[in-house]
Amino acid sequence: MMPDTMDATPHPPADAPQFRRWIAAGVGVVLVSLVLMRVQPHRMGVLPSGMLTPVLALELVRTPGEVERIFGAAPEQRVAWVARMVHGTTIDFALLALYGLFLGGIASELRRGGSRAALVALGLSFFAACFDAGENWQLLTIFAHLGEKYDATVSTLRLFTSLKWSCLAGYFALIAPALWARRGFARAAAVSGVLGAVATPLALAVRGVAAELMMNALSVAIALLFVAAYRSKPEPATGGR
Repeated sequence: MMPDTMDATPHPPADAPQFRRWIAAGVGVVLVSLVLMRVQPHRMGVLPSGMLTPVLALELVRTPGEVERIFGAAPEQRVAWVARMVHGTTIDFALLALYGLFLGGIASELRRGGSRAALVALGLSFFAACFDAGENWQLLTIFAHLGEKYDATVSTLRLFTSLKWSCLAGYFALIAPALWARRGFARAAAVSGVLGAVATPLALAVRGVAAELMMNALSVAIALLFVAAYRSKPEPATGGR
């Protein structure tokens, strides 16, 4: 009798990470991000020194005066920018839910693969999304009170923003070894994520170029994780022959 070779193809163990399970959440992150790129203004008034991205500049403002300068003095232009920022910030609630789910899913898969640090990263992905929601509420409050006194809101915004970016930085620092071991786009995500994590303390302290580096490196890391999930092999069927 000829030996049965039907099952000779090696399959990953049952507890191997299956990034592809989270591809739908990753697609959602990409689609909502593309919408935000169209909605949010790419140029505004006077940004803090060294900063290029208005949305990030608003997240990292330190005084109401900085906010007022970002929105400028021309009434018509200010109204248009406020409308776009309110719209974009509202849409961002969908993005934070999706990236929290996606990053949490990736961390859970790495935990199944044996990474103990990924369990902490799973918690950080949840807290990052929560702090992002708090940040959005503060921004919407500021947009509704431009020209008035909102010093306390700016202080609360700084707290939520710092915690959000710190959680994202910690997330990638923790899962970087497990991602590096997977090679390919996962390894590239590890490199970009660590670069963003290293830049985060300086970004929160001095803003400027370091803040732009932090945002772009961590954003690219998430995008590379999506590509890694898309290119990963689907989970093998477990049914009998």
